[in-house]
Amino acid sequence: MKTNKQLSEELAWSGEHASEIAIVALADAQLDIVPADVSRHVERCDACSLALADAAMLSMSTAEALHEMPAPERVSEGGRARGPIPWRMLGVALGLATAGAVPALLDAPGFSGSAVSIVRSAPILAKGLRQAAQSSLFPLWLTIGSALLLVVVSVVLTRALPSPVSRRIES
Repeated sequence: MKTNKQLSEELAWSGEHASEIAIVALADAQLDIVPADVSRHVERCDACSLALADAAMLSMSTAEALHEMPAPERVSEGGRARGPIPWRMLGVALGLATAGAVPALLDAPGFSGSAVSIVRSAPILAKGLRQAAQSSLFPLWLTIGSALLLVVVSVVLTRALPSPVSRRIES
């Protein structure tokens, strides 16, 4: 019975000649796993000897190419590369959140956004803020909290996601 360390007959032979698996094993100096009759055949057969020489040359050139490759360079010394905080975009987002909060504070579903309506609604806004400060602050704090949550989420996402520059460097 054969040991498990040698190639089986099906893997060692390819018709009348040694298989590519056996040739590669011989080229890589793994003589123990190739059966003795396959090794003898490779020594006597010109086609198998030529295949062995080709495999040995390929193995040697691959090893040389691997040794000549430069060591991989690190992209950065620390953690992830971080870009600057987009203060302009955060300001725009805060402004949009504030503009979106004005109709809710005024209970004016048809808020047009024109300068005239903003001037006319200023007293209503002041009264609404005064009433919100004196009574339940839940609607006001809900609106402000939503705006702040929007800002916090945008800052966290900006910090957590890699910058497009670092993705280009790594790939």
